[in-house]
Amino acid sequence: MGLDKQEILRINSPGFGHQSYLSVGCARPLAEYKVIVVNPISILHLFDKDPDLLKQIEAAQSEGTTSFSAKSDKLVQSIMPDMEARMGELVQFLSGGGLLVYFLCRPFLVQGPAVSTGNYCWLDVIAPDKSQDKNKRNMSSASHGKNIELTEEGQVSPFARYLRQTGLEWTTLIRTEFLNDGYVSLALAGPNKCVSAYLDAGDQGGAVLFLPAPYLPDYDDTLVSCLEAWLDKRPAGAPAVKAREAEYPPPMELSGMPSPEPAPVKAAELESEAKPEPPAQPESTAAPQAPAEPPIPPPVVPPRSEEARTEEIPFLQPSAEEAKPEARPEAKKGKAAGEQKAAKEEVKPEPAEAAKPEPVEEPKPARPEESIVPKAKDLMEKMEEISKSSAPEWCLEYSFSDLDQLRDELMALNEQVRLTQEKIGEVEGRIRSMEWLKNNLLSAEGDELFRACTKVFEHLGWSVQPSTTNKSELRLIHNDWTEAIARVVRTTSQVKRSDLAQLAESVITYWGEHEMEPKGVLLASTWANRPPSERTEEDYSDALAEFAEKKHLCLMTTWQLLCIYRDLENGNMTPEELRENILSTSGRLAGFVLEPGYAAAAT
Repeated sequence: MGLDKQEILRINSPGFGHQSYLSVGCARPLAEYKVIVVNPISILHLFDKDPDLLKQIEAAQSEGTTSFSAKSDKLVQSIMPDMEARMGELVQFLSGGGLLVYFLCRPFLVQGPAVSTGNYCWLDVIAPDKSQDKNKRNMSSASHGKNIELTEEGQVSPFARYLRQTGLEWTTLIRTEFLNDGYVSLALAGPNKCVSAYLDAGDQGGAVLFLPAPYLPDYDDTLVSCLEAWLDKRPAGAPAVKAREAEYPPPMELSGMPSPEPAPVKAAELESEAKPEPPAQPESTAAPQAPAEPPIPPPVVPPRSEEARTEEIPFLQPSAEEAKPEARPEAKKGKAAGEQKAAKEEVKPEPAEAAKPEPVEEPKPARPEESIVPKAKDLMEKMEEISKSSAPEWCLEYSFSDLDQLRDELMALNEQVRLTQEKIGEVEGRIRSMEWLKNNLLSAEGDELFRACTKVFEHLGWSVQPSTTNKSELRLIHNDWTEAIARVVRTTSQVKRSDLAQLAESVITYWGEHEMEPKGVLLASTWANRPPSERTEEDYSDALAEFAEKKHLCLMTTWQLLCIYRDLENGNMTPEELRENILSTSGRLAGFVLEPGYAAAAT
């Protein structure tokens, strides 16, 4: 089963899929995806926020800090409505059989004076660790490493290939006793140190998977193939446990319920594995030598000890209170549960009050139906309570004018938010584009400088092709013929005469081959090692300017090219006007100054 690109939502994790954010107006409703991959460096990385702010957070993390302090609560409050909306969608996503892949990043808190939120907050009760405070995680991020050992469940998991990759690292771990109920360890970084865990969520095959961080795009191909393998083994719409039947053996007894085919166990093996005190005689049997139905001894796990199993799945170990016979509700409700369950309860030996719980346990299934899946369902039910209403259907359908007016007002506000988000995305895109051009046109060299020049020329309506005779020149084509040859140079001083002479020669050579004379344009990034305030000398000498006028060559700078792009983006001039201005200039190109204080000498 293959995955379509639009079926995968990627949040701060570049790779195969739909790149977006959790902000309203960005990603589609979560239930429309099959897989969501999240790299939660911070909670702000999941929402469409200021890139400069994210850089500040990343710089703070590189210095070892675990929080970012905002001057006011507005920053945190601004993402709260979107976070609450996405939490409700996350319930629908998991209930419908979706897979949430969350990289186990270091806990990081974004806090204002009164409000704060962490990068695991929006997961609510399906966070991987047990924690009474959503902003305080039971995780350890004091060290990192590459020692990753797969558990038995991890070795048969569809994600085993990902976890076995050479060079894979972890930066955060959770002790197995702090794993949230329902999670099963897939990989460890040492005894009881979990770095990858898995949770069955919902009845339709939904799941939550935590993978070691940091996220690296180098491993994305393997991740996508593992996602496809997961879908093949657990098709959408199939219950979580039934989709695993081909992969794992049927679950054995957990609370007195025997497996369909219990393996015979010798008395000597039972005695060597555990020696509990003699249990009290069940009331339903007259004599231990001849019970009405032979008791089925609990199976043994030869390769695993009780301590190792208890540490890995802590909630399977009964407490002292649960071990007492009177604390077991099953013993009192046997008849109400049916004759079959009652019969099995009668043959189950119960320990004496002073005896410890028997350490002999069944062969360990990866996620038993009787323990982990119900706990996972409980987690899902807790999340669903957020959006459920106890009102009857007729009451939910009833409305009145004032309420309808408020709904219309909310719809109008949501539309304004959507339009504002689109405008914000557009402006941010323009900022990124202008920043990239500024950096490359004013200081870069080589391919980066050529790419920046090519982008502006293409915005002016030219098709740009590299010259076949000189790697420093570009051919500007319009209406299927070469209108100009642009020679791009970078220098830490004035332009050299040899560059202008080479351009003139290229124009003459083209005329000799095609009987058409293109315009010659010398585009120079001068004084490229200086800030603007220190660029006081001329870009072109007077001698070069006079020669260019005689040969009908245009002299311009990358500063002017950046200004041309600005005028084009702001609608100050049309592409046709700008092209004509360049093609009609002999000598220095006039005008196009970014800032009055930094007027280039060429103007």
